[in-house]
Amino acid sequence: MSETIDGKSGNQRAGQVADGESLRCQADVPDPILGTAIQADQLLVGDMVAAVLALGEPCDLMVAADVLTYVGDLTDVMHAVRARLTSEGLFAFTVQRHEGDGFVLGAEHRFSHSRTYIEDIAATAQFSISYLENAVSRQEKGVDAPGLAAVFRAR
Repeated sequence: MSETIDGKSGNQRAGQVADGESLRCQADVPDPILGTAIQADQLLVGDMVAAVLALGEPCDLMVAADVLTYVGDLTDVMHAVRARLTSEGLFAFTVQRHEGDGFVLGAEHRFSHSRTYIEDIAATAQFSISYLENAVSRQEKGVDAPGLAAVFRAR
C-alpha cells in the first residue's frame, strides 16, 4: 500500500496521488529526504515498482533523481515506468556511474551502473535514449560521485 503526503499540512493518508490538472507526475524520494521534500504538493511513499504500477492514468513525465542508486537490477523499475508512461512519455533519472560492466554495490551501500548497462536496459524496456551524459548528481563525503543523467522516451 502506498501513502500520499500532503505537503501543505504534512498529513499522511492511504491511497493514490490524485491527478493534477495539467500534468500527472510520479515522485519517488528516499526516506532520509522526505523531511525536506514535504514542501511538495504531494508525494507518494512506498515500494517503487508497486507505486508506479498503481498509478491510475499514464504519466507524461516521471523523474527519479538520486533514487536509483538504491536499486541494483533496474529491470523491474524500467518496465514498470514504461508501462505507466504515455506513448511519448519521458523518464528522467540519475544513477551513480562505474566504469565496469553491469552494476555494483559500493562500500557506501549505493549501487553504481555502467553506461552500457543503462543503454541495454533502455532497449530491453522499450525506450529510446533522448539524453545520456556523465553528470554529478550527488556528493559522497564532500567528493563528487560520478554519475549519469538520462532522459528516456517511451517507444
